[in-house]
Amino acid sequence: MKNFSIRIFAISTWVMLAAITNATAMEYAVIINSENNLSGDEENLKKQVQRVFLKQQTSWGSIDAYPIGRRETDEVYAHFLSDVLKMNEIEFQAYWLSFKQREGQTPPRKIGTVSRIIKMVERKPGGISFVDMSKVDSLPDTVKVLFHF
Repeated sequence: MKNFSIRIFAISTWVMLAAITNATAMEYAVIINSENNLSGDEENLKKQVQRVFLKQQTSWGSIDAYPIGRRETDEVYAHFLSDVLKMNEIEFQAYWLSFKQREGQTPPRKIGTVSRIIKMVERKPGGISFVDMSKVDSLPDTVKVLFHF
């Protein structure tokens, strides 16, 4: 009976640690080029980011927006769709199919590696993308966090 109790305790501890680790890993940030002076409350910023990634807004004042997408297989991609764009994958694909037919626009360019994403945001004054929070501490001075999600 004592071994059974120890096993139950060990399993429940492992499950709690896994849940805590998983919750920590689910924090993300929208990043922009530091030349972009975009500011405001988080809700307004999310709406602007949504419009930029759906190409309903193409600039911030005099800066041309340059949204950089992520691959569908990246965990951050699904969270960005649901938390920021307020869509699931099917709705997102349907939106772009329709928008491309109406406007001739294509979705934001998708880049696979985080280092390339950060370099693109760094090079483009209107660059914007999203990364795991673990990458935030190593961002260059030319890239800043707009908000967390």
